[in-house]
Amino acid sequence: MPTKKKALKKKAPAVDKVKLEQWTEQGRVFRAAEFRLRDTEFTHQWAIADWMLDGVKAFGKDKAYEAAMKATRMTEQTLDQFAHTARKVLVLTRVKRVSFGHHRLVAKFWRKPQKQKKLLNYAKTKHLNVADFDLYLKGVAHADKKEKETPTIADVDAVRVMKRCDDLLSHPCLQALLSGAPPAQEHRDDLVAKLKETSKQLNEAVDLLAHRWALFLPRPTAVGFRFKEDHETWLRNAEWRRRQAAENKSDAATAGGGQ
Repeated sequence: MPTKKKALKKKAPAVDKVKLEQWTEQGRVFRAAEFRLRDTEFTHQWAIADWMLDGVKAFGKDKAYEAAMKATRMTEQTLDQFAHTARKVLVLTRVKRVSFGHHRLVAKFWRKPQKQKKLLNYAKTKHLNVADFDLYLKGVAHADKKEKETPTIADVDAVRVMKRCDDLLSHPCLQALLSGAPPAQEHRDDLVAKLKETSKQLNEAVDLLAHRWALFLPRPTAVGFRFKEDHETWLRNAEWRRRQAAENKSDAATAGGGQ
């Protein structure tokens, strides 16, 4: 009676032990710098992340992770987060003076590197820490989802205003004035004055919108709020009060330590 042949176990690729040891030694160096640099420098974290990618490519995932855990004393999960971030956030997309943690949060947008860079630059400009940046991204995602599912009256109004702007710029009368002979002098003066006044009022409306919409960002704008009621609304937000208390406590501790 014929017997079934045993399935042959796939052999792991041969590993150059000398190169593996050299690569592992790099991990020991990273480990020595970890506690000293983690709060002041971010380049070493990228070095660990890119080092993991090189190791997996050269020695296979199992060997690389086994050696890396021994060398750095990091867990497999932590090393996997490092490698995942380096894989999903390309070198040209990374933003200097923004932490590795910020980059980890935008890794999910790996198909849109321009979006990643835009979000990272926003975090840099607004001086958002990782926790606040996480809240901001969740807020943006929630707003995007809500807009796609159920457009609000404000959404409709926004689209109408944008259409009116396009209609004005493409209006046949304006195009005729731009390309044809000028009207009488009094009409020229009146039109120029009217356009300037309208432009001024539109700029004021833009500033007002920016201040009011700041209520929906994770932190207030650097210049604060234009209206008292807007500031009061912001202060009623529980999450903001929690962060404000934590920041005040941190500032007090820093001031006390400097005396």
